[in-house]
Amino acid sequence: MPVKTKVDHEKQLTIKTVTGEPSFEDSMAAFRQFYEGELTQKVLWDFRKASFSRISSNHINTYHS
Repeated sequence: MPVKTKVDHEKQLTIKTVTGEPSFEDSMAAFRQFYEGELTQKVLWDFRKASFSRISSNHINTYHS
């Protein structure tokens, strides 16, 4: 999966680094994993090395339906 997680417990910070071209399913799994896991007060999503060209508005519309 193109999402890596680093947790700094001292700073109560989770850093999610996304690389490559994650699918919609990969992206949603990463969000679920964060919220179902051990939560920190802060979260930083780093999308600098990611492309979401594989995700369309249809994915999002279908997900919310």
